[in-house]
Amino acid sequence: MRKHHHARRTGPRRILTTIGQPPSTGSDDTTPPDNPDRLIDTDRELDSLCEQFQRRYAHLLDAAIAEHGWALHSVDGEPGIPGYLYTVGLCRYDHHPELVVTGLRARPAAHLLNTLGDQIHAGTRLTSGRQCTDFPSWPRLALLDVDPDASDELLHFANRRYQTPDSPPIDALQVIWSDPAGHLPWEPGWVLPHDSQPILHYAHDPFATPDQDDDTPPRPRHPTG
Repeated sequence: MRKHHHARRTGPRRILTTIGQPPSTGSDDTTPPDNPDRLIDTDRELDSLCEQFQRRYAHLLDAAIAEHGWALHSVDGEPGIPGYLYTVGLCRYDHHPELVVTGLRARPAAHLLNTLGDQIHAGTRLTSGRQCTDFPSWPRLALLDVDPDASDELLHFANRRYQTPDSPPIDALQVIWSDPAGHLPWEPGWVLPHDSQPILHYAHDPFATPDQDDDTPPRPRHPTG
């Protein structure tokens, strides 16, 4: 999964750009400029611009959260690596985990997260290991805890806004969507490419059936090598 970079940029080399000195024409009578050459540290300038952008974007997120209760942040995919969408602000509702969905186009992903956000705003508490079979437009949905390392790496703006110093990354749940036949990615019969929906959990829980008692916790599974 692609890392969502913080403000600091990295690159293979440092570039210094010279301004103020016109190119030499080889003539001896070229008049020198009034100001001496000045070197611009390109990496430093781009880091500064990136930090300015993140501060301005944080203000936009704050405004969306104040008006709607939460915001959505989209991260574009790369060749062979699907993008993802996550919420910023649901943890304001009694420390509810933020939500993230991978591998969907922006519009259906936003509809999915906003619909679940409305349920959370109304008092519903979503928990890991649960399934939903009555969500509009989807045969099945499931929820899994997001690995804290994945939360730290991928949910940058949510952690930047809500993670407190010396505390672990914010809690998050991944909303897992099924294929048209209702199969989840780890189940026999899944018809889509296995990398179309990256799973951010430690390992795949054996999900309860939809009629399992809500007080019965899912059995833990340890990561496999």
